[in-house]
Amino acid sequence: VKRLKRLTAKTLVRFLSVSKLWSSIIRRQDFKKLFLTVSSKQPQREAFIAAYHKTRFPYPYTVRVSHVRDLICIGTGSTSDKLVVYNTSTRRSITLPKLDSQSFYVVKQFLSYDPIDDVYKVLCMTRSNNTAEGKVLTLGNENSWKMIEGAWHTYMPNCYEICINGVLYYGLYGDNKETMHDPFVVSFDVRSEKFDLISCPEEVHDYLRSLGIMIRYEGKLAIMSINVSLENCIVLWVLENAMKHEWFEKVIDFPDSWPLRKDYRYIDFNDEGEFVLAPRHWCEPPYYVYYYDPKSNILRKVPITGYEGRPDFMTYLFTSTSQVESLMFL
Repeated sequence: VKRLKRLTAKTLVRFLSVSKLWSSIIRRQDFKKLFLTVSSKQPQREAFIAAYHKTRFPYPYTVRVSHVRDLICIGTGSTSDKLVVYNTSTRRSITLPKLDSQSFYVVKQFLSYDPIDDVYKVLCMTRSNNTAEGKVLTLGNENSWKMIEGAWHTYMPNCYEICINGVLYYGLYGDNKETMHDPFVVSFDVRSEKFDLISCPEEVHDYLRSLGIMIRYEGKLAIMSINVSLENCIVLWVLENAMKHEWFEKVIDFPDSWPLRKDYRYIDFNDEGEFVLAPRHWCEPPYYVYYYDPKSNILRKVPITGYEGRPDFMTYLFTSTSQVESLMFL
């Protein structure tokens, strides 16, 4: 066990076929928890997981993708009503139970994680012309979806979300004349399954509608534009106190000589304190992403290989920082 726990998840998958004894050890719940503890202390890897799925995943799927740690949740089918969760560490996946719903299509699914109980949950919003529902499923423990209250189903969640310290955040806005209003942020406590609304500054409204991303900045939720500013700065709006709806503005200057203003967009802020930028439009290989460290003022260029012949994959590219390996679905 001491040696097994230090191996990679990919290697452990291969070892499942070595013997029945090894297979039983690797699949034990106590070993999975031990492996996760060891993995969380290792240098965390960063993965361009949407790109991997675009070229390798065996199912047709929509662009409605949610990810947390090393798991991805993808909606498949014409109405995204078939949900698949995929482990990027083990390359194993499961199809979630069918939604017992009167709604016509899945508006958005969110993958979330509770670090206290080490539990993953999928929050799903479904909708039709006459009804809307919110349901939650705990991975590994439940075989059916549970209806959940307080999900503000009459409003449209946008495509940006992030899970920080057991709290899922996502943007919300009215999508018709009856519900049209300024957008706001929803927080979903993964453990208690309770929702709260967080109002935000007017400067953030456009970001929540279509032009922004949510990142974890110094352990807190922050919202920023995907666009590279022409004013030589990066502007973050950081959530200081969710209960009091308090935000503060953080402005980070960058050099006049930046070469990325028109053709690149922000897609993430990683655990090393770097902003991650990817091409804004379809492009031909070679493919590159850039990392900008505001403290050292260093901009580095990193090639991405293995996706030649797929010029569209860069438009769906996003990163998953904090890629802690797990043995889910073994």
